[in-house]
Amino acid sequence: MADASNSSNTPYTIVHETRYDYSSPVSLSLQSIRLTPRFREVQQRIETSPSGNLRFMRDAYENPTYAFQFIGETSSFSVTNHLEVIKEESNPFNFLLAPHAIDLPLQYTQSERAGLLAYFASGEKNDNVLEKAVRQFAPTARETVPYLIELIQNLHTGIAYEPRDEPGIFTVDEMLRRGKGSCRDYAALLQKILQFEGFATRFVSGYLLDTGDMLGAEAMHAWTDVFLPGAGWIGLDPTNGVLTDSSFIPCAVSTLPDETTPVYGRYYSDSPVESALSMNLQITRGTGSGERG
Repeated sequence: MADASNSSNTPYTIVHETRYDYSSPVSLSLQSIRLTPRFREVQQRIETSPSGNLRFMRDAYENPTYAFQFIGETSSFSVTNHLEVIKEESNPFNFLLAPHAIDLPLQYTQSERAGLLAYFASGEKNDNVLEKAVRQFAPTARETVPYLIELIQNLHTGIAYEPRDEPGIFTVDEMLRRGKGSCRDYAALLQKILQFEGFATRFVSGYLLDTGDMLGAEAMHAWTDVFLPGAGWIGLDPTNGVLTDSSFIPCAVSTLPDETTPVYGRYYSDSPVESALSMNLQITRGTGSGERG
């Protein structure tokens, strides 16, 4: 784990509970728990109720994932994630682009394109609604980094933030008509716009440590990664109009937003059952008890 004694490093404690309550007992399928930071040293403890078998694995996107198995029936299912993580000071602009990536249209080498094939769009060039969104939020800059900064700021100022608990992501048409959405709606829209423009992108789910004036920190946050030759994967947060730094803790990435859901699985019953989801997230500066983040 990073050295918390370094004056530029700040320790944080995260306690995150996700709970499902059912109107009658149900059986659970294998549940996927994606609450572990990617490629980052942390102290973590996951508690489940009811208790069951937890098995660690990495999925096809190298996301650290716990597979949870419970045999029997239950009227509720909860996952509590205890994390201690160090935020190290970082500069989100500390990267250099390859010469062929400095200006638009962005060019990928044959080797890059082959390795990133799954992260490009498929068929969206004929989507009139998406094309309308591309025009509506279009930047004037034609250099890659200024273009990306202007685009996420256009989304930040052009769409109102609206936190919501219900699952799912608004379509492009819904975002344009409503003019507001949650962080995952922003991220999915940005992903589609960038793919339309020829960028390799992926959807990201994780934690946002420094709340302050940042939007979307009251729950799991979502943003978009874009692959830039010479720089690698760079995080873009359209909800706040910023590039991501070490305050952003990615836990899951995928080309499909649904595959980054923090706790995912099904339940079964012989009769109709209603389910209710509740969540509680506490982010504290320091380890154990301390100043609120």
